[in-house]
Amino acid sequence: MYFAVKNKQNVSQKVHEFLAQLQSIEPQQYYYPANELHLTILSIISCVAGFKLNDIQSERYVDIFLQCMHKIKPIEIHFAGVTASSSCVSTAHVTAVRLKTQMRDAQHFVDVLNGHRKHDFGYIRLTEFDLVFNNWYQNLSETQNLAHWSVGKTATRLVYGCK
Repeated sequence: MYFAVKNKQNVSQKVHEFLAQLQSIEPQQYYYPANELHLTILSIISCVAGFKLNDIQSERYVDIFLQCMHKIKPIEIHFAGVTASSSCVSTAHVTAVRLKTQMRDAQHFVDVLNGHRKHDFGYIRLTEFDLVFNNWYQNLSETQNLAHWSVGKTATRLVYGCK
């Protein structure tokens, strides 16, 4: 379960142009589709094998989320550069690639990463936020929205049974 925002189109397009370069080098890795790119603001319960939404009182998480969101103003984030770990490639904590197999051309892949260390992917102004339950990859087919908040608008409770 985590608190996330969806990526804006102009940033997504620039990220996917970068991903296309990486995918041409290492096609066997997992590359997030444009509609599944997301920015994790706060991971509340990290993905745990076997964890189910009914293991917790999700309504309480929704209540806290909505209480906290009343204080939130729009947030501007600059997507500049990339970072990599042994398991993923990210920009501004938008995980864009999951490294799931050994690389065939690691040096070329690293060269492309190094060429984007200070790349400007653009700015986004965050005005909409979601509290979601998800799997490790944040696949839309496995993601359940629990609550939605638009800055300056009314909140939406999406969890069944929440009032």
